[in-house]
Amino acid sequence: MSNYSAGKYANGWNEPEPEGKGGGGDYDDKPLKPGTYTVSINNVLEKQTRSGGDALSVWLDVEDNGPAYGKRVFDWINLDLPNSPQATEIGQRTFRRLCKACGFVDGPPADLGELLGCSLTVKLGIKPARGDYKASNTVKMYLPLGNEPAPFKPQAPDVGAQDIDDLPFGPVWMP
Repeated sequence: MSNYSAGKYANGWNEPEPEGKGGGGDYDDKPLKPGTYTVSINNVLEKQTRSGGDALSVWLDVEDNGPAYGKRVFDWINLDLPNSPQATEIGQRTFRRLCKACGFVDGPPADLGELLGCSLTVKLGIKPARGDYKASNTVKMYLPLGNEPAPFKPQAPDVGAQDIDDLPFGPVWMP
């Protein structure tokens, strides 16, 4: 992974923020409705967790037309938590899915900056308010652009074709 400098993102720092995209008094911190959205990666920051582990903070901007356009969603991906192998496994799996959704199917990018600007599809849920924290969006799934998760359709068990004479009971006749 690489270290990012603030200077890399200084271009346009003094320009006014576009209307409806946060940064001003019009910022809306209400979570988006659960569902599938097209987003682009605005920023990826390496962070250190309180326990000394490694994590990524991913900033996603909604590209869908409509009221959600320009809304920013954040994801936190734990890459290495020394005290929690299960959280590490989940975080690494999430990072792999993010990279694959951005076209890095043979391995992660050499530099996290290669993820910037990637357009992809995310499935969002809502993390309920807890303590001092307001309700917020949570990324449930990363998918390549244009792919949406298929709705769950329960399948009836395949019992195979049966001859009516093989059934353990006779036909039921309506009077």
